[in-house]
This record gives sequence, structure tokens and C-alpha cells, in this order.
Amino acid sequence: MQAGETPEQAARHETIEEAEAKELIRRGEIRDGFSLTALLWTFASL
Repeated sequence: MQAGETPEQAARHETIEEAEAKELIRRGEIRDGFSLTALLWTFASL
């Protein structure tokens, strides 16, 4: 962590395809509750 950062801040961000996001969820690689909730909510409403 660098000066001025807090643990709640993302270390990085990127745009990924829907299929890749679903695969990351399936493999358990998205562990942040807020991100996981938002993604699952979005996929459920498609």
C-alpha cells in the first residue's frame, strides 16, 4: 500500500468481458462483497 491509500481502495481496476467476470466469480477470485454483489445483481437482471 502506498502513502495516501486505504485498504478499501482498489489496487487496480480494468474493464473485462462478461464471460471473464463470470469465470472469475466461478473460480472464487472475486472476494470483495460489494463487487460480487454488484456483479451478481447485474447478471441476474440481464
